[in-house]
Amino acid sequence: MSRPSKNLFVESNKLIRGPLTKLNSSDIEELHPVSEFYRHWHNIKNDSALLNREKFSPMAIPRVLPWIIVFDHEGNTTNNFSYRLAGEEIIGLIGADPTGKFFGYELLDAERHNQEKYLLEVCETRLPVILRAEFTPPGRQEQSIIIGLFPLSLNGEKVDQVYTVLAPVTERIASNELRKL
Repeated sequence: MSRPSKNLFVESNKLIRGPLTKLNSSDIEELHPVSEFYRHWHNIKNDSALLNREKFSPMAIPRVLPWIIVFDHEGNTTNNFSYRLAGEEIIGLIGADPTGKFFGYELLDAERHNQEKYLLEVCETRLPVILRAEFTPPGRQEQSIIIGLFPLSLNGEKVDQVYTVLAPVTERIASNELRKL
């Protein structure tokens, strides 16, 4: 019998360990994928209460795309997040493609609720949440990661998707890769 995972994202041997620590956007290196995505999200959001998905073009940030997970959110309760897609680097990092599965499908309820509260916070506040955690990829040393959770709306009324950028703290993207629309 396999043991339940304590991972924010997928399998039992890919652990996010210890507490998830909240960060400010200013706490992240300028060329980190989360920082790049945050700037892009903030620039196209402007003063809108909620960023409409129509305004968001993934092609404007091609170097960040491999580090993205998109969660669909249906309803305002827990256990309503599903993986819409996962970028290439995410699949490599966690060793599986979670597309089509529900968030926390291998977690104990208490652990799922502990991690899902950040997804729910993004949906409720309509603001990004940035976290730092310790992560152990399969067959590799533990490393620090930064996770950014960003709300988007399909209709401009409620948060329907949470774009999540997850990458090791040491990851950097060339600054000339970020293009404005």
